Order: sequence, then structure tokens, then C-alpha cells
Amino acid sequence: MTLADDGEHESNHDVALRAPVAADLPELFRLTLSGLGNDDLIERVGPRDTHPFHSYVLAHGRVVVASRGNEILGYASAVAGDGYRILSQVFVQPAAQSSGIGRMLVDAVDTSQDRNRLLVASADARAVALYIRRGYVPAWPVYTLRVPPAALARISDVSAEIQRSGLTRELVELDALVTGRRRIDAAAYWSATAGASPYLIEARGDLAGYSWIHDPLSGTMRAWFSDDAPLHIGPVGATSSHNARESVLTTLKFVQRAFPGRGASIEIGGPHPALPDLLRAGARIVDAEMFMSNDAPRFGSPMCYVPSGGVLY
Repeated sequence: MTLADDGEHESNHDVALRAPVAADLPELFRLTLSGLGNDDLIERVGPRDTHPFHSYVLAHGRVVVASRGNEILGYASAVAGDGYRILSQVFVQPAAQSSGIGRMLVDAVDTSQDRNRLLVASADARAVALYIRRGYVPAWPVYTLRVPPAALARISDVSAEIQRSGLTRELVELDALVTGRRRIDAAAYWSATAGASPYLIEARGDLAGYSWIHDPLSGTMRAWFSDDAPLHIGPVGATSSHNARESVLTTLKFVQRAFPGRGASIEIGGPHPALPDLLRAGARIVDAEMFMSNDAPRFGSPMCYVPSGGVLY
């Protein structure tokens, strides 16, 4: 998710842009949670807790902090891949918004104008306008859905089968085919820190797709979540739109059976063929964002792919 303001720089002569130090990471975590409206999680996070994503992006991209004296006003991060860049996070303190700090941060991390670039932007009109001026084109909406246990039970069974996988060559190659990206580092991050496991899905005797199921109760962030925390689904990729629908529904039915009493969350593009099924079953849209890119076809079809989440897509 990216949130950025679109003000002027007139009063920002005393704002410094710098790389974060280790002591900044707990504050960046809390700023992220506040920007996302996760007030309940803020209450569970300790004053020195950090999010493992910030360590990941420091190793595989860039983070820039805006500060005035000792006060952190905001930060932005971008993850670099093989020939592409994801503008993954932009958060500004509420009191500092509409002052141009968001634009300063984006200018600092979104520097590769010749690369294939993508982001998932908030619905804030100021942010969308800023990104359009930078060459990003709005492509399709991305909806965050909550799927409570009762809705999981109402999802229709499909004929596909799901089985747990490892970080196999088959999985990596299929993900690269669907997304246009080779991202072994991201897969290792999901497995090591987010309590995520990959699965392969077969339909009619052929490999149809893959999915990742993130269980917050089995990852390094276990202490921050209650025992009934929903599982997060994504990415989910498939070789066709028909297989994509079956892959999503099969994964969610597996969650119902394997994790009774717990719901799920999923971020899914507006054109995805499974979206109507999920809404008819009782899933709720809790957020709407926008996928934007200077070359959207480069990153696969929203009819065949469900992203991992805005920070890595």
C-alpha cells in the first residue's frame, strides 16, 4: 500500500531525507500500523518491536526517512527486482501531510524512470494524481476481502486438488510465468518470517496453479496476533482464468478444513473470476486500492493472479 500527499515544498527546508538507522525501525513499524488503521495491533506491539519487511527491503531495495530534528515525519520504501521496481510503502504522519513530504519521499526512492515499475496505491486522490504525473497508469482496482468462517463454508467445492509444496523449481517457474518476475528472495522471506507455505493445485490431472497461505500464528510475528487471527491468502497464480478461479476457491476451502474456526483475508483484482464467488459467499470488501504501473501487462493478468499484498505484489 502507498499513501502519499501532494503538497508543496515551501516549508520543508528543515526536513532531512536520510537512510534509516536501526533505532528508527520500531517507529517506522508504528507509523505503518497507524497509516493502515491497525489500532488494535498497535496495542500489541512492543516499543522496540520491528517488522521483518523493513529488514527485507533494506537488503533488497531502499528505504528513505524524512525527519525534522529527532522527529520522523514519514518514510518511503521501494523493492528492486530483476528489471523492475515496486514502490511498496509511503507513509507520512497525519500532521505532516499535504506539505509535500510525501512527494519528496517518492522522488527519493522512485528514481529508475527507465525501469518497469508498479505500485498498489490507496484510493486517496492526491496520491493517485502524484503517481500518474510520475508515469504510472491506473490499471485495475485491488480489493481487500475479509472471508469469515461462515463465508468459507458457503464457498462451493471445485474439482481441483491442493497439496503442500516446497520452494521447488516447478513452483518458481510457474510463478515467473504468471507474474513476469523471478522472485526467489521474496518466497524465502514469506517462508522464513510470515509463516507462509506454498501449495500446488492440480485440476483434471494437470498443474493448474499455486497458492501461498500465510498463518500469522506460525511466523515470527506470532505474539502480535490473537488465536483466531485470519490466514492471509496470496499470491495465487494460475495458467488460465478458469484455473485461477479454481485455484482461489480450492485454497480457501482447504483453509476451512485445515484451520477450523478461522477466517481468511485476500487481496484480489477487480477482473479476477473468483471475486463474484467470494462476494456471493459472504466475503466483505474492507479496502479498495489501485494497481498502477508504467507497463501493466509486464506483470501478468489480474484474471490469473492474486497478489501477495501491496508491499511485494
